Amino acid sequence: MKVSINAGKIGQVVNAETAQVTNQQGPPGPSGAAEGDEVLRAGPAGEAGGQTPWDELAARLPDFAADLAALGQLVRIDHGSALNKMRTITERVLHSLCQRGGVGWGQGEPTLERMIGPLLSAGVVPRSVGIHVRTVQTNASPGSHYQESALTGSHVEIARAALAEVLAWFAASATGGGTPAP
Repeated sequence: MKVSINAGKIGQVVNAETAQVTNQQGPPGPSGAAEGDEVLRAGPAGEAGGQTPWDELAARLPDFAADLAALGQLVRIDHGSALNKMRTITERVLHSLCQRGGVGWGQGEPTLERMIGPLLSAGVVPRSVGIHVRTVQTNASPGSHYQESALTGSHVEIARAALAEVLAWFAASATGGGTPAP
């Protein structure tokens, strides 16, 4: 079975058997789905239908909508991949903040580790939000390496809650709403 995810201008088709994600450019809608495929608008908690907090974040941050839709699927099928996606989303937020605030991360790749310190020092990211970033980092980093004891759904849920806080703050700050209360 394939599941089509409508996320802004990019539709994604996720093959449930292989967890392969295919992006399809074009207007949102079920056009990328074959007959019999399930079409969802799902947030990371996997809620279909109605407006979820994740749908609201995707609407407020359209550049992140496809990533949030993919995360919604990964949460249900693979903890390690979901944690990696959360880290990638967090790194995209931090990179955007570095560019917007003129903050450098030194030489090398713009990783979470290299960006969060300078952003905190420059006052671009409040300390309370930095704690959420570090929570994503702590829970997501092991997801990219072999673990003798597999990561569990609790790791995913903790990182997901922290990511939601980071994204809500980022959305409010990006629209000029200032820094929301921690």
